[in-house]
Amino acid sequence: MSSPHFSAPSATTASPDTATLSTAQFALSGMRCAACAQIIEYRLRQLPGVEQVDILYAANRAEVKWQPQQLSLQAIIDSVVALGYRAMPLAKDGSDTEKQQNKTLWWRIFIAGFAMMQVMMYAFPAWMEPVPSIDGDLTPDIDRLLKLASFCLSVPVFFFSAWPFYQGVWRSLKQRQLGMDVPVSIGIIATFVASSWATFAGGAVYYDSLVMFVFLLLLARMVEAKVQQKSAQALRELTNLVPPQALLCRHYPASVDAETVLASSLQVGDVVLLQPGSAVPVDGVVLEGIGECDEALMTGEAQAVLKEPGAQVIAGAINLSGRLLVRAEQVGEATQISHLVAMMARASAQKPAILQVADRHASWFLAAILALSIASGVVWSFIDLARALPIALTVLVITCPCALSLATPAVMAAVIGQLAKRGVLGLLEVGEKDSCYEPAPDYPEVKRDIAFLVDKKVSHEDIINVIQSVDVLIKKIELFDVYEGEKIEAGKKSVAYHLFLRHLERTFTSAEVEATREKVKKILRDKFNAEIRE
Repeated sequence: MSSPHFSAPSATTASPDTATLSTAQFALSGMRCAACAQIIEYRLRQLPGVEQVDILYAANRAEVKWQPQQLSLQAIIDSVVALGYRAMPLAKDGSDTEKQQNKTLWWRIFIAGFAMMQVMMYAFPAWMEPVPSIDGDLTPDIDRLLKLASFCLSVPVFFFSAWPFYQGVWRSLKQRQLGMDVPVSIGIIATFVASSWATFAGGAVYYDSLVMFVFLLLLARMVEAKVQQKSAQALRELTNLVPPQALLCRHYPASVDAETVLASSLQVGDVVLLQPGSAVPVDGVVLEGIGECDEALMTGEAQAVLKEPGAQVIAGAINLSGRLLVRAEQVGEATQISHLVAMMARASAQKPAILQVADRHASWFLAAILALSIASGVVWSFIDLARALPIALTVLVITCPCALSLATPAVMAAVIGQLAKRGVLGLLEVGEKDSCYEPAPDYPEVKRDIAFLVDKKVSHEDIINVIQSVDVLIKKIELFDVYEGEKIEAGKKSVAYHLFLRHLERTFTSAEVEATREKVKKILRDKFNAEIRE
């Protein structure tokens, strides 16, 4: 078995312009609409030394590039906290934070949902036609009792379940901007205040509309949060393709004895051992061994790729067969899979033109909504004063552009998550680097027909030369080293191979395949005393 040695190329270094910049990604919490992202972005851009800010509400994250001589990481976090939001350096696994946020949101939904069912039940008698058998309408005492019960159930919804909407309003007002929570909160507060007044002073109440509105809005936000978390989970799954541990051959080439170490401790130039079925922890070059790797995630190649001495391997690929010795050329964050994850994270943190259009129109639309709602209330106060408030609130709530500002980022998050699961972004990255493609040779049929064991002393070249003499139809034969072990019959060291029959001009017919298999098996037994494994 050949053992070529290759020197690892030097790692790329940052340019002088970018070397002085610090970059960090932050997990943000407390954002309730696209306007929240605009507020944070506007504040961060005002900080001295900040060069670039990319924030995406759909991913609840931000990426900031700044001059470390002028600004510290803590100052960036403090500026976000001062706005009423929370920011922390993005961890590779934010599942704990997500669980806590989901738990709080689920409690708000539960309280709003429970109150909605009860308040609807209390409001039902007032909707019914007078029933003669119970002497007509509800008595004033029963009517007041039902209103008081609805009031008591609506209080926790108003102060606890709807609290995120009020937080959003406060943050928007501090920055003198209009957010999506402004019309929502105005509608909730106005409905609760008017209904509370009517409960004690007399008149119509709208507790049922209040609790139902809060419940449905919170439920929609939970669905949106799930979409965001699935997108983030897809990125984490890509990162998890790189194994946490690796087999390091410290004394190579004197010895190939391997010890288990953390993959994060590997350095450029280290030699690692890849067992069949294991994931590749580094980008590197094969020094010894022959096998095949699944690189579909990064290259889109459906077929396993032959790896022999001198071939490149990439982190995250799966070694399907063969024991390989690989010298690390790129490790950790410098590997291709890490670049892919970082690229996807930046893609979700950068606003495309369509999202910028949605945010811009939503902001203007909010001001128009408030004006239209006030105008509707004023006009109806001259027509029917009792209907003025319900109509004004209806205009305020129904015309809220939640779909315009929330649907676009939610769809983007869902698309990025699905593409990540299918490895499509890896293929797009490859396509971005090459302006054109040369299609791979058309191999109409590849057969893995024969597995056999031979004595370790027999060379690869002898096996290939003998098998190629069997049939002119065989244009290429590939031998894959799978493992070394004791040959059961002879008790000698042996090497196992898979034989690939590949014809470059046309497909094999069934008869040709069978005839070739029998010829190859016979010559393997006769020439090398091979043990055939069917």
